[in-house]
Amino acid sequence: MNLHSLLLGVVVLLPFGFSTLNAGEAPRYILDTDLASDCDDAAAVAMANALMDRGEVRILAMMISTGGSYSAPALSAINTWYGHGAIPIGTLKDPTFWSGGGSEKPSGAYNYESYTPILAERFPTTLKSGADAPDAIDLYRQTLAEQPDASVVINTIGPLINLARLMESGPDDHSSLNGLELIRAKVKQLVVTGGKNPAGSSSNFSKSGAGVHTRKVLDGWPTPIVFVGNEVGGPILTGWRRNPGATEGNPAREAYRLFHAGDALKERASWDQAGILYAIRGPGMLFELVEGGYQKVADDGSTTWTSGMVSGRHHAYVRKRVKDEVLKDMFEDLMTQGRK
Repeated sequence: MNLHSLLLGVVVLLPFGFSTLNAGEAPRYILDTDLASDCDDAAAVAMANALMDRGEVRILAMMISTGGSYSAPALSAINTWYGHGAIPIGTLKDPTFWSGGGSEKPSGAYNYESYTPILAERFPTTLKSGADAPDAIDLYRQTLAEQPDASVVINTIGPLINLARLMESGPDDHSSLNGLELIRAKVKQLVVTGGKNPAGSSSNFSKSGAGVHTRKVLDGWPTPIVFVGNEVGGPILTGWRRNPGATEGNPAREAYRLFHAGDALKERASWDQAGILYAIRGPGMLFELVEGGYQKVADDGSTTWTSGMVSGRHHAYVRKRVKDEVLKDMFEDLMTQGRK
């Protein structure tokens, strides 16, 4: 039996309703991504599509957590390449939040268009602009209202602005419940990629006004939260050297080439791939959870794991159980498996 088969058969029992890895049960899943300033988001989206092809996840929707016109169609381009162009995509309707830049400027934390405009323009996509995508909060509410109770895993690999706004939302045509009530009814678990454990921060939590949204979610989210900090995927460098034939023409691979100024084979840290793998497969043999405390969050979005229990906060963070080389192999196998 290979490692992949073994992992799928593992069931880990955890307190507080933390999600488990159940053989034969594909999680109902919503991905919330800042596909813009870094290319690891593109690889993470590729992984989610590959896991969907394997029958390991049921992707209900994807959300964009940055402003601007290009991220939603770029996300659609990746999904469309995998044959999943029908996945609903919602986007943040705030052009001032984490937006701007351009492919002619250096890639980095404050360039939100280093590759997304080119993906949107050069690849088939169901969206021509972010203006064509629904508001992420409306799509969240519609999607959650249609699901069985306590069935949905939400996975963020970007800032928490969409979740903070969802918490603040009121009843609408989709549901008579307000945001907190709807989350409490429908969400099984939130998996947050970001921060650093046991103490620290990351761009997802603290950059350019993200801190206020981080604090609102971490202090008030009504279901269990698992944190996949930057210390999990950050040391693991991954790229597209494997299976070049299978990934030829993949817009996710093109995102790496554009981000690295023409070097498609240059590797990048795997922050978001780690979050995707945990959210969909659970702890298995790869990860364990640190529990018995909660994330205390400062105004700037930095966090400190604090011992003791606080009413209403069911928090845990992920720690690796295997060497980074094992995770690198698994990330790259999924990133480069190609499409059906």
